[in-house]
Amino acid sequence: MARSVGDKTKQFKLGVGAVCLDFCNTAADRITNELRKTIRTYSNLIEWCKAANLLTPQDYKRLAGLSFSQTKRTRRALRKTIELREVIYRVFSSLASGKTPEYGDLSLLTFFWSAAAARMKLKKSAAAFKLSLDADDLEYPLRRIAASAMELLVSDKVLRVRRCASPTCDWLFLDQSKNRTRRWCDMQVCGSRLKSRRYYKKIRSSRRMTAQAD
Repeated sequence: MARSVGDKTKQFKLGVGAVCLDFCNTAADRITNELRKTIRTYSNLIEWCKAANLLTPQDYKRLAGLSFSQTKRTRRALRKTIELREVIYRVFSSLASGKTPEYGDLSLLTFFWSAAAARMKLKKSAAAFKLSLDADDLEYPLRRIAASAMELLVSDKVLRVRRCASPTCDWLFLDQSKNRTRRWCDMQVCGSRLKSRRYYKKIRSSRRMTAQAD
């Protein structure tokens, strides 16, 4: 189940199974073309990264400081990251619908990932080697999210990407249920809401039939 993380003014929903999908879900209402956004500024972006455990408190402070001193680069980094969010959404939404993503979208995603891969460093942990990224410039969030998207795209988990079954929700999630039958991004929100609608529709229909019988 997704969890809310945030302060009094911001709420981020996290926990749909992959960092890149969590980031896609920072925008909503693509269905009606009236995007509601929880990330409007670079400050919002790094707050989300901190909530998603992509940034340590020290990294957060470093990027916050850079964003104040490099305003032009900050705007560009935010713009590119939002562009990445929308291409990730288009790619995985297509896959969730059983469609092949557009070639241009796959090419753009590959471009973002290639830029991220060029900054990766090979480091040795206690048991093995791993690739890592340093939070040393303003495009760090972009690189981490791009890496997450490509990791998901080339894995078996990509077959578990789903779009919420609610007709009013466009969120994506990773179906990690054993029988692969999960339908909702959040059962307590979208699933419960639809069940409530069906229940009240059934009650109204029953009342009409009773009134007609009388």
